Amino acid sequence: MIKIRLSICIATYNRANFISITLNSIIKQLTPEVEIIIVDGNSTDNTMEVVKSIQNKCSQIQYFKLKEKGGFGVDYNKAVEYASGDMCWLFCDDDLIKQNSISKILSIIKPEVSLIILNSEIKNLDLSFTKEERKMLIYDDIIFDESELNMLFECIIPYISYIGGVIIKRNLWLEREKEKYFESDFIHVGVIFQKLVPNKTIVIADPLIEIRSDNALWTSRSFEIWMIKWPNLLSSFESVTTNFKKELLSKYNSLKLLKEIMIFRRDGFYNIHKYNQWYKNSNSFTFLFKTLLLIISIIPPILFYLIILIVVNFKKLITLIKK
Repeated sequence: MIKIRLSICIATYNRANFISITLNSIIKQLTPEVEIIIVDGNSTDNTMEVVKSIQNKCSQIQYFKLKEKGGFGVDYNKAVEYASGDMCWLFCDDDLIKQNSISKILSIIKPEVSLIILNSEIKNLDLSFTKEERKMLIYDDIIFDESELNMLFECIIPYISYIGGVIIKRNLWLEREKEKYFESDFIHVGVIFQKLVPNKTIVIADPLIEIRSDNALWTSRSFEIWMIKWPNLLSSFESVTTNFKKELLSKYNSLKLLKEIMIFRRDGFYNIHKYNQWYKNSNSFTFLFKTLLLIISIIPPILFYLIILIVVNFKKLITLIKK
């Protein structure tokens, strides 16, 4: 019996319009050492029919439909539990893998490698053009050892919110604490940085993934995710002591926070309900600061568009005058 070296783990929910393209991009490159694990969080569209039709042509696909939606963290954790490979690639249900990606990954998988981080290319929604050739602006592979967690954090944390670029040793995933990160929307980040990553981590410079941008299911929750969950997650990593972590968190406790919240208000993702939920009873801010947050929550979003428009044009006018 052939040993599975790589399990491509996909958690999906109501992605019937995309998952067939994703799977077909993978199937073209499959070898006997690779399996595909799909955990469906009880989709209400025809995701099951789409996957089953492809599964009938590819015996290396295993499909598990849950009785109820577990959520992002729970479903990816189940996918890893169902997997049998030495390494698990936590892949997204609407992205594509680039040509020869699997063969390159298999050449990198070795007993001393615990984690592989992949670079990616950013496409538009229908994949018709490239928005960014490289998500990570690196051009040579980087290898980190166990003692270099801070350096690893600085290298990948600006990009690691995307789960599809993570390949992790299955045993490492299973032995780490996961339940506390189920509701974080970034379970993979919690698993990686909760303590030192043993042995070697390899960051691959060549983009091996095509990301379908502007297709996130959590857009309506973006304020909660980026302004509450993300900083809380970063704060929880006691093993990470780099000043870069402090710089990332500083904007959530300073005037930079006002700018971020104004943008969310402009886009309709911050309102009085969010203020009451996250800031009204907080002890982290002064009364004056909370008053500003309250005012922002009730100002009509159109005013923020006008303010930004005035500021931008004012800067352009000043520039022209100086010339």
